[in-house]
Amino acid sequence: MYETRFDITENHYKEFLWSHFWHKQALKYGVIFFLLMILVYIILLSEFSQFWIWIGMGLYAILLICVLFITMLIKMHRVTKIAVRNYSKNIVMLYHQDTLEISYDIKGMPAKSTSPYAAFKTVTVTKNLILLYRSHNIATLVPKNSLVQGNVDEFITFLKENIHRQNQ
Repeated sequence: MYETRFDITENHYKEFLWSHFWHKQALKYGVIFFLLMILVYIILLSEFSQFWIWIGMGLYAILLICVLFITMLIKMHRVTKIAVRNYSKNIVMLYHQDTLEISYDIKGMPAKSTSPYAAFKTVTVTKNLILLYRSHNIATLVPKNSLVQGNVDEFITFLKENIHRQNQ
């Protein structure tokens, strides 16, 4: 049996959000789209003589992408602040052979839940976090340094094996 004890910090959420968006390909596709748009812009610019129209369209597209990116960053920041303020205190997770038991405080009120490992689909490991994904967009964050005793690599192997075994 493994045990973790921790409070989720703003840095944990920031790392999760960046790794989630990069890992899930969304940011990669955005960069690829932007590069393709520049390529199309260059091709169109070389084909047509209406130089200033294409300059204006290109600047508009770049401005639009910048606004969307800044909006995404602002929303990520707001989500992080709300999550840290409301759902991140006194988390204790007990990892039994077949179930994961979680106790935590939500706005000062204690709560407890038990989940079989089959409720999780994958395990993703980042620099400081272990992410237990329940679905494509929902993950349980576990800081690597929160393990009470034992080796982090063995713990990750334990999680992967149990989740894989129960999902077969």
